[in-house]
Amino acid sequence: MVEQNTTLCEEVNRINLKLIHFVHGKLASWWKGGTETILCSHLYYIRKGSATVICNGTTHITMSEGNWYLFPTGTAVKYWCDDFMEEFAFHFKLCNIDHTDLLFRSGGPFVLPIEEDISEKLQKLLHDESINAAITVQNIVYSQIIRFVDRHAIKLNTPTLSPCVSKALSYINCHLSMNLSVTDIAKSSFVSKSTLAKNFKAEVGVSVHEYISDAVMLKASHLLRSKDMSIHSISESLGFCDQFYFSKCFKDKFRKSPRDFRNSPTI
Repeated sequence: MVEQNTTLCEEVNRINLKLIHFVHGKLASWWKGGTETILCSHLYYIRKGSATVICNGTTHITMSEGNWYLFPTGTAVKYWCDDFMEEFAFHFKLCNIDHTDLLFRSGGPFVLPIEEDISEKLQKLLHDESINAAITVQNIVYSQIIRFVDRHAIKLNTPTLSPCVSKALSYINCHLSMNLSVTDIAKSSFVSKSTLAKNFKAEVGVSVHEYISDAVMLKASHLLRSKDMSIHSISESLGFCDQFYFSKCFKDKFRKSPRDFRNSPTI
C-alpha cells in the first residue's frame, strides 16, 4: 500500500521564505529608534545583555539574553538599549504563492527560550556564502517559526484571495516601482479601479498604495544594506522622480535617511 498527501505537497510548494537581512550586532546606549510599522518579520537571538522595546505603543518588553523574540510584520516598534546587548537578527518575509505575508499583524511580540546555544554556528554562517550555509540558515529560521507558531498558537494569515487581487499582487511584485498606478494594476487584473481598491483593502489588509509603498521601501532597505549601489541608483531603480524625494519617503518610513540607514546597525 502507498499513501500520499498531495495537498500537503501543494501547500509546501506555495510557501516562500525570503531572508532580507541577517546580522550580528553588539549594541550600546547609542542604539535607539523606532518605526510606525516594521515591513517584514523580525526574529532575534539574544546572546548577551538586554534592551527595551515598546510594541504598538502599549506593550513593553525587555529583550534579554537566552531568548528568541519574534516581531511579526506590521508591528509598530520603539526601541533602545540602556547598556549593552549582543544579538543575531533575521529580517524575513514568510509568504504564500500569492505574495500574502503569512505573519502579517499576527499579534505578539512573542518570546521563547533558546534551547541550544548556536551563537558560534551563527557567527560562522555570517561569513559563509555557500549553498550549504544558505540551507542551514533557512532551516534555523523555519525551525524557530514553527516553535513560535506551535507554542503561541499563532494564527497564520491565509486569506482566500479573489482572482483580481491575486493578479494584482503578482503584477505589483513583478513590476515593483513607485511609478505603478492603480489604473495599470486594475487593467492587468481585468477589473475597475474601484473594484480592485475595495477588494484589495478587504483581503490584503492595506490599500494598494500602502502595499506598493511598503514593498518599495522594504526593497530599498535591502538594496542599501546588501548591494554596492549608490543612493541615486537605488532611487532610479525603484521609480522615484529624484533622489531627494526618495530620501524624504525613506526617512518618513524608517526615521533615518538612506545614508544613515546604510551606515547604522539594524534593529
